[in-house]
Amino acid sequence: DYLREGQEPDEFEGVYGKNKVRQHMAANLAVVISSCDLYSDCWKPLFHSIHQYWSDCPYSIYLISNHKDSGDESIRTIKVGEHLGWGSNTKKALAEIHEEYILYLQEDYFLGAPMSTDAVEKHVHFCSDNNVDYIRLEAPYRDNLPIHGNIDYCEDPVAAKYAFSLQPSIWKKDSLHQFCIEGWTGWDYERNICDYIQKNKINIRGSVVNSKRKADIGFPMVDGTGIRKGIWTREGYRYLIENGFNVEAAGRKVEGKFMSCCMKQHGFFKIPARVIIRIMQKFMSR
Repeated sequence: DYLREGQEPDEFEGVYGKNKVRQHMAANLAVVISSCDLYSDCWKPLFHSIHQYWSDCPYSIYLISNHKDSGDESIRTIKVGEHLGWGSNTKKALAEIHEEYILYLQEDYFLGAPMSTDAVEKHVHFCSDNNVDYIRLEAPYRDNLPIHGNIDYCEDPVAAKYAFSLQPSIWKKDSLHQFCIEGWTGWDYERNICDYIQKNKINIRGSVVNSKRKADIGFPMVDGTGIRKGIWTREGYRYLIENGFNVEAAGRKVEGKFMSCCMKQHGFFKIPARVIIRIMQKFMSR
């Protein structure tokens, strides 16, 4: 390695040192996209968003599928065969990944703004230095439970609702692996994981980024997710159309305005909105 013309030695050492650290981090973390062939219409839009907003991503990226290839040379496909549910599929895939940490994503978590590699490195350092198994990069936030000495993160107690959810997150791979229960769907995991952890007295530490720091160190995905209950969200559909994925957009129905509005409610009004939705869905299914 040589100094570039006009570059000071201390500047060189800073750049060189950072590159060495980044190489080490790249070998210690993988991006894992949880999916199955049923949602393959999300793959191209997601990959497009990664190439557009995270072009300097130094990490290996793995897509979990059943039988299909990713169709993108930069994305490694882990084919798990017959679809046996989120738990079985993810457990089988993680066994083939050697990195210690993963950035967990799902196929409809489209990036909508630049992703910071420095932020990902920061998260992994925080996990390693503080024996943290999980950092959630998206809501719900726990700003009332700040971690002493670090303004970027808050505690995410096991007893709290949607702690250890399947939102974009940093996981210690072995910790996630033990929670991939055979036969569980993603919804089974979301509903039952906290009770499972407490019932089995599993020692695990979770955290979530402070909401005030989300813009800098969170995962800047398109508002919400691309798909909800099998149909495009309005935000997901808008992303597809704006980026030229008209064929994919036409393949699913689009969420109505009322449903979209209800799902965006917060705080006191969110529970009644969800109750109304469930009642309507039951009535319409008769």
